[in-house]
Amino acid sequence: MACSVIVYVISIGLQVTGAACIAIYWLLVSTSKLDEIVRDNHTFDGGRVGDSDKQKDELAREKIRMYKEKYQNSLSFAAIVCGYLMGVFGKAPESIREKWSCIGLVILFTLVALMALDTLAKWLAKKKERKESK
Repeated sequence: MACSVIVYVISIGLQVTGAACIAIYWLLVSTSKLDEIVRDNHTFDGGRVGDSDKQKDELAREKIRMYKEKYQNSLSFAAIVCGYLMGVFGKAPESIREKWSCIGLVILFTLVALMALDTLAKWLAKKKERKESK
C-alpha cells in the first residue's frame, strides 16, 4: 500500500473518529447534574452542597464527567479538522481490493482512535478537576 493511501486512510479515519465521538456522546451522555447542584445549591434534606463526603465525591465525579464531555467535544473537532487537512496529501485507492482493505483499515483506525480519544479526555478531565480542587 502506497504512502499516499495510508495518509488517505488516516485522514478518513480521523474524520470518522471525530464524527463518531460526537455522535456517541451526544446520544449517550445524560444532562448534567452539576448544573442542578450549582443552581439549587442545596440537597433535598435541606443541607448545603458539599456538607458530606458523599456529596463531595458525587460533585467531583460530576465535574470530571462534565470536563470529560467538554474535552471529548474539543478533541473530536480537532480530529475532524486534522482529517480534512491530511486529506489534501492522501490519495484514494483505485482497485476494488485496495478499497476494501482501506475500509477495513479505516474501521480499525477509528476504533483505536476512539479508545485513545476517550482515554485522553478522561485523563484531561481528572487533571483539571484535581487542579481545581486544590
